[in-house]
Amino acid sequence: MVISSDDFRDMLSYSSKGFKPERETSVKILYEKTIATGLETGFLVISDDMNYYKSMRSDLRQLAKRAEADYDIVYVDTPVEQAIKWNQERGSPIPSSLIEEINQKLDPPKGDYQWDTPIAVVDPSKQNSEEIANTIISAVLKRLENPKRSKPKLRRHTR
Repeated sequence: MVISSDDFRDMLSYSSKGFKPERETSVKILYEKTIATGLETGFLVISDDMNYYKSMRSDLRQLAKRAEADYDIVYVDTPVEQAIKWNQERGSPIPSSLIEEINQKLDPPKGDYQWDTPIAVVDPSKQNSEEIANTIISAVLKRLENPKRSKPKLRRHTR
């Protein structure tokens, strides 16, 4: 299952569209609870968010550990100018200043810790969708050859 923080932003924006910083705490709570629920019920969960701080990635790793699930990173590395351009072209853009601020704060996964080392790095400004998909699928298949913590869960049915 793909869980995107933007979906929660959209749900919380029923009365007024657009990015609202005051909603971010609620977005984070809903986002993380949904990820935890997906992992705990045995789904492969893809977190679709920027996770630009190492601490954000660590929080996701902890959710995976609690669910006895594996955790990996695919780093989408796009030049900030391209991100701003794409943002302006989408339906409900966030302020360009916010993208620039996030870029300044970006703490990319660079392998300081094994858990923070990406299994793949892609750049949509230089690769097409098929190349990106092939890169990610190859990395995931290679990774599945040596799972770190995942084990099949026995499901007991109760009535």
